[in-house]
Amino acid sequence: WVWDQARLPEKLRVRPLSVSQAHVAWDRNGKTSFTGDIAAKEGARIFIDMFYQPEEFTVNRMLIQDAESTATLALALQKRELRLDFKGNLEKTTLDRFLVNNEIFSGSLKGDFRAHVPIDQPLRSIAQGKLQAAGLDYPLPLPVPVTLNQFSLEAAEKKIVVESASLTWDDSHLALKGDVNFSVEELLLDMEVDADGLKWEKIEKELKKEDQKKDGQKTEKQTSRKQEIDSPKNKNAQLPPVKGKIKVKLKYFEYGEYTLKPLYADFLLDPDGIKVVVHEANLCGVAVPGVVKLMLPEISVDFRPVSRDEQLKESLECLLRKPVGMTGNFNFQGEIRARAKPEELLQSLQDAFLCLNIDGR
Repeated sequence: WVWDQARLPEKLRVRPLSVSQAHVAWDRNGKTSFTGDIAAKEGARIFIDMFYQPEEFTVNRMLIQDAESTATLALALQKRELRLDFKGNLEKTTLDRFLVNNEIFSGSLKGDFRAHVPIDQPLRSIAQGKLQAAGLDYPLPLPVPVTLNQFSLEAAEKKIVVESASLTWDDSHLALKGDVNFSVEELLLDMEVDADGLKWEKIEKELKKEDQKKDGQKTEKQTSRKQEIDSPKNKNAQLPPVKGKIKVKLKYFEYGEYTLKPLYADFLLDPDGIKVVVHEANLCGVAVPGVVKLMLPEISVDFRPVSRDEQLKESLECLLRKPVGMTGNFNFQGEIRARAKPEELLQSLQDAFLCLNIDGR
């Protein structure tokens, strides 16, 4: 009855529990507090001391304990700040004793970790300690559906070191590690991403879905909310500028009918734009290192394709997507440069400066 009245998510629906030494208080203004012991089967228990009122949810102390787990949690979620304190270890088997269908995680959470995040000034965030989680199934708030499966991190005030993180998107597995620093003016990243591979067609499809979703949500109420967010008093609540480097290593990258295999590139982030330095990429036997600069309102590309002693027949059939009667080996060297607005880039590439030096037989 309590779960139904509170309209809590189905994934939080509990098994039959016993409650003892409980104290509940509420008033007509929506303030509610609860203190008490909650016991489940096989000796699992939770002691909780919590408080709720509009725009504020506070867990002063939560102790979760059984034969496999001992964990304490404190949480304060207010309009302008988030505070979190976790210590101990929490296992899947413990949650299974409380929840009808445990979809929160299938592994464990352990560490000694504290964090304070001012929501309207995220660059002032601080964190301390270590935290490890495995067996998660947590969807990240990104334009494409990326799920966080596992992570291990260590924090020291303004710096967070991601020792390892595992993510999935569609049928691709991604491994992430690196540093995140909170400076006074910007968020500094130094990350490495390794992935099985990515398909641009699927990424583009998800981005279009997100755009359509946003277009369908443009109601009068949301327009009013946007005006409120964009007002001068809420400027500090906007996302902070991001600067740094993300090293990306893909076993393959599919774009239409063509596949780059592998693709190693550095994404250099700056508030003014993004610079992509392609160190290694192979398309149909032709290496295509180069640079792409996304400095709006223009995009520029500068690639230097090169090939040494490759099979002519295999490369041409891969590029032209049809049988070719020529055979032999070839050497190739060229330059492709273009600069234009995003909507004019394809036409600009067709007119791009191309310098070729072919030596074949």
